[in-house]
Amino acid sequence: MIKHQEKYPGRMIEISEKIAQEKTVIMPDNGPIRLLFISDLHMFDPDSSREYINQVLEELSKPNTYAVLLGDIIQGFNPTRASMAAGTPRLDEQMLTAEAILKPFADQGKIIAAVGGTDSHEGWADKNMTFDATYFMFRNLKGVDGQDLPIMNNGGYVTLQFPNGGKHRIRVYHDAGGGGSAKNMVGSERSRAMEITVDDPLCPDQVVGGHTHSRAMITTELAINAATGEVISQTFATGGTAQGIDPNRPNVFLTARGVAPSLPGLPATILTPHPGDGTTRRDVWGLENSGKLLEAVRLWEAIESRNLGTEIESMIRENIPTTQAEFLPDSSRPVVRTSADQDIQNQVYDVARWHVRSAVPLLTVFLGGTRYGSSSTDESAARKVVAEAANNPEAFLIITRRMVDKGLSSDPDRDAHLSDMVDLIEPAGRNGKILALLMDDKGLRDPGWKKPIGDYESGDGSSPVVTGDYIQSRLPVPLIYNGSFVVLDVGGVAYRYYIRDKLGNNGSSINPFAGLEVQVARTRTGVDVAAGGHMPRVGVSQTASRVVVAPGGYARWSEMSKGNEEPLPEGGQAVIIYPGEKRMIACATFVEARDTHRAVFYATGLQFLPQKTQTKLLKMARQNIS
Repeated sequence: MIKHQEKYPGRMIEISEKIAQEKTVIMPDNGPIRLLFISDLHMFDPDSSREYINQVLEELSKPNTYAVLLGDIIQGFNPTRASMAAGTPRLDEQMLTAEAILKPFADQGKIIAAVGGTDSHEGWADKNMTFDATYFMFRNLKGVDGQDLPIMNNGGYVTLQFPNGGKHRIRVYHDAGGGGSAKNMVGSERSRAMEITVDDPLCPDQVVGGHTHSRAMITTELAINAATGEVISQTFATGGTAQGIDPNRPNVFLTARGVAPSLPGLPATILTPHPGDGTTRRDVWGLENSGKLLEAVRLWEAIESRNLGTEIESMIRENIPTTQAEFLPDSSRPVVRTSADQDIQNQVYDVARWHVRSAVPLLTVFLGGTRYGSSSTDESAARKVVAEAANNPEAFLIITRRMVDKGLSSDPDRDAHLSDMVDLIEPAGRNGKILALLMDDKGLRDPGWKKPIGDYESGDGSSPVVTGDYIQSRLPVPLIYNGSFVVLDVGGVAYRYYIRDKLGNNGSSINPFAGLEVQVARTRTGVDVAAGGHMPRVGVSQTASRVVVAPGGYARWSEMSKGNEEPLPEGGQAVIIYPGEKRMIACATFVEARDTHRAVFYATGLQFLPQKTQTKLLKMARQNIS
């Protein structure tokens, strides 16, 4: 564009100067806050769900909630695609109406930034008419700090700066490019993140995008900085859409091409900044989930900052029934034994059913990868997880693969290591807090256990061991095999957990959820939570229908071939489930799981307290972040 010169009357605008690659936004308070990553509303398209758009805007109006707009907010206009243009208002009407809809939120300081510079619906105007629809739609709107609303390049960086010094860095896209698919929903965002090393100052905390419609997911993934040993946590998210999600009004353009169904939903993050550069991040899927979690975290922060936790917990427990869990062997499905296994006394299940009576949410934690018998077991860290299950009435364990090292069956000291493993889990097992223990093929289920080792009669070796019998002789723990289901009936709602040992050669050293997703697809069965595998990347993924957990371990190294050892992020990944309604919150670390469960315990337990106490606590929560 020609820049202003004296011979030209008036003032010309260099619009490209208004589009930023890097922007620091000064946030008004120290949180906790909720970030909504809003994409693909396609306002004014006849196929877009008005109900969903209104729901998104209603959530944005709530306290301490902010939005990053990731593009395709309007339908735009493309004369070369008649099916998309049918029934769509004029472009100028779309822009003016969208500005009018969003201006009240901008005036309240709710919108952090918007993504421009795209080659999609707003971008059609620029592509076909050299007209920047994003700029003209948002040019009169103000951002969180009262300055002009930042309009970011596709792939630009937004850094949130909080008054207490906390920082949070987000890389924002509309279309993050190649690397993703309907089977690898955040693959594009993950690929863009992995182009930047974790020790680079540009390394973002989050990479978020939209555009794809048939992908909608948020993941929290852990990796290790090999130079420092520091665990790095990053979020990768791709938003859903409002377009074509009503079965009676499908997106004709996409369905005509056989594209996977459009997906609704909204990724969000609850962010609590800390003095210095730190933030605590809780990634969550869905508008209602994120709203409930924000309220819970606000209340938790208020209670804990005043050292009232013990008092409030006691008050809640005095007014709710005690949580009780009952294993249902008659409703479970035992594995039929072969004739070669007739000497085995214990029973193994491929469907283990539990009935749990609870007035408040449950915490289900995955414990595995202690690798007893290896040289890298971190027993102290694992004991913290077991202690939580033993002492928290609503916490339970599901024990996954490699509690003992691969090949331990041929070690003369195998009896001692097996005993150490049972000693570890016994505090939870005594209380009936272990929902299932996985008998993995190369670990506890290795055929070598049934063979004698060395001169066991003189004590220099081991007699044959039936590991399942030994475990159950000490603990009443349901045993399961690879690919089994653990089904929890919690307040009349059934949660199906699908537990894997091996991934059938479908695992990925880049995408921690790839192998599990393939195995879930092969079951052709509804799964609420899938967990397992042994790849070096660790984390949790969340969609509208499922949580997938790639668990870490409690050994220094992941299980790789000798000479290829890789450091493994710590285990303790977990899922919080609610009684009476299907609601799941995934947690990427044990500390996050413990604290988040404490928060939702307070929030749900609040309803059982006297109204005067409820009012007082809610007032404290509001004051705590004002």
